Amino acid sequence: MRRLFLFRKILTASRYQTLKKKGVLHQYETEDEPIRPILDHELTSAIDSLQNSTAAIEEQCKVLEAQRAALMQLKALDKPNLEVEHFRNERRRKEHQEKARLDVAVSTELKIRLLSADWSRSMIWPPLSRSS
Repeated sequence: MRRLFLFRKILTASRYQTLKKKGVLHQYETEDEPIRPILDHELTSAIDSLQNSTAAIEEQCKVLEAQRAALMQLKALDKPNLEVEHFRNERRRKEHQEKARLDVAVSTELKIRLLSADWSRSMIWPPLSRSS
């Protein structure tokens, strides 16, 4: 039955006439579906329909390609830029080093001043005494 269906699809007027003249057309006919030639306007209509659907598919492809490009750009925004990340990490490392250096310097300076103040007080002569 499928073979007969395909056969009907390609049965042009000239092929129909040839089969009719040879008297073999009845071999392909059934009671439910008699064979008839495909008319020119049917072919034209089918071609137009195929061209329209092809144009619609091509347009849909363009839309999908644009959506894909937009998606790829969005994905690229989410990916960390390794160069920028490296720069930030390096800056943080330097900031931590500088903070540690300043902490040591301030601590050292504070110790020196406290020791210096203690030493200065111990050098006062005569020692301060309270008179009662």
